[in-house]
Amino acid sequence: MIVRDLFDADDDGYFSDSQLLDRLVFEKLDEAAHAIREEGWAWVEVHPDLELAPLSQFGRAKTSERPLSEEDETKLATLSECYDELVAALQDGDESLGSEIDRVAEEIAAIESSKITWPEEEKARAGVIVSLGPHGTVDVVRGLLRPEASRPNEANDEQRAAKKRVNGNAYADSVVLDLSAHKTAAMRELLAQQPALALLALLHALAGHLFYRGASTTCLRITASAVSPEDASASVAESTAGHPFAARHAAWIARMPEPDGLWDWLMQLSPEDRDQLLAHCVGMTVDALQGGQWNNLNAQQADRLAAALGLDMRAWWRPTRANFLGRVTKNDIVTAVSEGVSQQASWRLAGLKKDRLAREAEKLLASSNWLPSPLRDFSSKVAQA
Repeated sequence: MIVRDLFDADDDGYFSDSQLLDRLVFEKLDEAAHAIREEGWAWVEVHPDLELAPLSQFGRAKTSERPLSEEDETKLATLSECYDELVAALQDGDESLGSEIDRVAEEIAAIESSKITWPEEEKARAGVIVSLGPHGTVDVVRGLLRPEASRPNEANDEQRAAKKRVNGNAYADSVVLDLSAHKTAAMRELLAQQPALALLALLHALAGHLFYRGASTTCLRITASAVSPEDASASVAESTAGHPFAARHAAWIARMPEPDGLWDWLMQLSPEDRDQLLAHCVGMTVDALQGGQWNNLNAQQADRLAAALGLDMRAWWRPTRANFLGRVTKNDIVTAVSEGVSQQASWRLAGLKKDRLAREAEKLLASSNWLPSPLRDFSSKVAQA
């Protein structure tokens, strides 16, 4: 049963029986897993709430690629062109295209994945994880090898041990962290779309380490450590930047060989595929997180990269009760409405209780271009630095 209150929109509300919902989700995933078990895998597991990070702990079974049919090649080219056009329109401010971008990205990933096959001997030692995707779809990752040893302890990581940067923002650390997670996700997605700039960012990071004897000059984690803004903000996975990145990442996971075959596999990739993989990998290292334990020591360089990417967070983020308005003070909400809508509108809301104030502010700000200060024009921040 979906429960709504008097002030909820038609698409708002919550599921009243969480146990029933969990059971229905598991049954849906288990039904898909049952069919996959007949493919001959050594193991098949269901993980309803699987994140990207745990997948990186698995090895990959050896695969082979079969050529696409002429029909699929044509369809893939058309979908890729469509995806680029949709992303360009989204960056121009057309926010109605989010679901269409997700659909196209999923079709591209499905065609790319269809090229991959696994020999029977590889299936006999590898497995599959079935999980729930961000839109209720069933996500399947095949060819996983269980990790033989845990990853090394990174407790002595230089950046974690460094002194925390003083937070000069007007909001609480937890709010700044959430905002910076969305900034990181958007930068990650934009960088993944721009291979030439990703190569430049990679070269900048490498030159900084090699010519300046370890001096920290970059906001990229070129050690290389993947940065997961999803771990810092629950709403990133559902964001405009999170969906296409997750779909692309799943498609690459499906194509990856075992570690000892990686060099030969990369050598056989087309130059275009290599560029796209490089951009995706560099995008995974973007670290613009701020707040709490995630304080970035190279925030100024992060803003330089954001400016170079042409990052406009109005295309990637809107204030909602969940991601912002329900987490700041009443005065912050009134200020946001005053700046984003009008001073008169903020006066009309000022006397409301916090929850009602956040609801009304979300409606008013939905069609505005207002952003909190941590997400505003990065080119001006660089100029002022």
